[in-house]
Amino acid sequence: MTRLDLFKKYHDMACHNLLCCSANYLMEKPKEGYKKEWNEARQEVEILEELIREQTQE
Repeated sequence: MTRLDLFKKYHDMACHNLLCCSANYLMEKPKEGYKKEWNEARQEVEILEELIREQTQE
């Protein structure tokens, strides 16, 4: 397993968490009562996407 594989795996998990906390399939807003969890999952997705981009540029 490479670093990129691991980043992608965690990205998939973070996207799943974001979807579970989202009010719709577009993942644009949180479900009622899940704002904190939604924000955390959204930040994880963004960070992991950045790491994946960095890893693929090397």
